[in-house]
Amino acid sequence: MSKIAGYSVLSTNNAKSISIMNTKRMVQSSKSYTFKPLKSLQIPAYTLIVDGVKQTTKPIKITYKKPTKTKAGDDYILEAKVDKTTFFLGDTANLTITFKAKKSLSATNQVELSMPNVKDLLFTNNKKVTHIADENYNVQTLSYQIKANNFGTIRIPSLVVTISNQSRDAFGNFLYGGWNAQQKKIFSNALTLTVKPLPDDLRVFGDFTMKATVDKQKVKQGDAVNLTVRIAGKGNIGDIEALKIDINNATIYSDDVVTSDQGWQQKFAIVGGKNFVIPSLKLDYFDKKTQTKKTLSTQPINIQVDKVTP
Repeated sequence: MSKIAGYSVLSTNNAKSISIMNTKRMVQSSKSYTFKPLKSLQIPAYTLIVDGVKQTTKPIKITYKKPTKTKAGDDYILEAKVDKTTFFLGDTANLTITFKAKKSLSATNQVELSMPNVKDLLFTNNKKVTHIADENYNVQTLSYQIKANNFGTIRIPSLVVTISNQSRDAFGNFLYGGWNAQQKKIFSNALTLTVKPLPDDLRVFGDFTMKATVDKQKVKQGDAVNLTVRIAGKGNIGDIEALKIDINNATIYSDDVVTSDQGWQQKFAIVGGKNFVIPSLKLDYFDKKTQTKKTLSTQPINIQVDKVTP
């Protein structure tokens, strides 16, 4: 069976048990199908043959209900909050997820959080869970960093927590869970973010410093000057494009840009036939602190080239 009421089967599971009673051997087999309907439907009757006897299942009516967010006083509460709902492309927002379970409930249930897949949003788990307790609830929180790949209005749908009655520590399974036949799903509130494009066709957002250094300022003809440009700071540093340098009567070799936790770096080897100047290099970006366009510039660097005497 590949579809149920028009919906594709996502997974199947087979089970078989054998029992003997009064020397009579009994075999019981079952097959489970998982599918995800998007509206109310009726699972049709299915006919199968068991030991040569035709048997037919009864139709099953499924009523689809839209997710309802939890509210104060519920046994379980799931809440989602962001530190800002409007930000510029290249900036990030912090998402805080809070899960509450009444103290009177079993502490051995397994709890699994499902994060939604949202177009143009990237969620990075900060991998830090906190545990506190108030008067009525055990409370767990975790946080994600949100980065947008495009601007516009973006909706984050309700987050889902699945609660299963397995004998495992719920606190230890807030991030990682498994499957159980007896489950309860609870839903958070949805969120709407507004991501604004950067002005003046800028692509880089953050707070940066920029520096250019050379290994020497005096060389012989034919020898190379090694130039290193470094950009450090916080922001979408990975979106900074490679620099281009143009110097008359010089040959310039450039390496690919390298980015890491330490920042952005690009190296050049420059060979000049006579004295030359490495020009000022510039980076235009949108400053996170001042919320304005800024330009970083390096200082020009004079290079002396000594002629080689034959």
